[in-house]
Amino acid sequence: MMKKFSLIELLVVVAIIGILGSLLLPTLGKARKKSKQAVCLSNMKQIGSAEFMYQDDNDQYHLVRDNEVYTQYNGWQFLLAPYVNNDGTTAQEVQSSGVFACPSSQLNFNNEWQNGGIGYNTNMGSIQKSIQIAVNAVEVPVETILTADGDEAGGAVHLDNQIFQPGSPHGEPGARHNGGVNTLLADGHAQWYSKVQLMAGKNGNQDYYYMPTK
Repeated sequence: MMKKFSLIELLVVVAIIGILGSLLLPTLGKARKKSKQAVCLSNMKQIGSAEFMYQDDNDQYHLVRDNEVYTQYNGWQFLLAPYVNNDGTTAQEVQSSGVFACPSSQLNFNNEWQNGGIGYNTNMGSIQKSIQIAVNAVEVPVETILTADGDEAGGAVHLDNQIFQPGSPHGEPGARHNGGVNTLLADGHAQWYSKVQLMAGKNGNQDYYYMPTK
């Protein structure tokens, strides 16, 4: 004869399941964030590969933050788009898809001034300012940032398209990945830095990681 469960027994089972669920949910949430961080870091590496191809086609000069058409700091994605199979035709289409989109970003992708959450180092060249930086002019490529998580809490909506050194009045490094920032360095490798480390700089220079010459 099949044994029937009492109401108390059923309530105990439900309570145990509830307790287990409450214990597992934070762990699953952390795992999800870690997964998104890994995807973002992979995107950075692919941007680095595209950057190297761009350099080969442009006399070994680094990418700049803007271009002749999209001059307000969001043009760098268009310059790299052909190298990453991104065939978007509008700012929103290019910036919010593929390797240019961080899965942890909370930006409004319908705003042409906001991209996918990855910004380009404003110190690495600008067509508007007629500044281009040769690859061999970067003194410490392994510690010079090209792209990084953009600040989503800054005073201007376009801040995420470019990144600023900690000493700049325009914004701080983004820190959406477990209190830190995913970055692409000028030598082509991608790395996570804690926000504390980037804000502190190095060798007494707060802007150290953002400047092509140290």
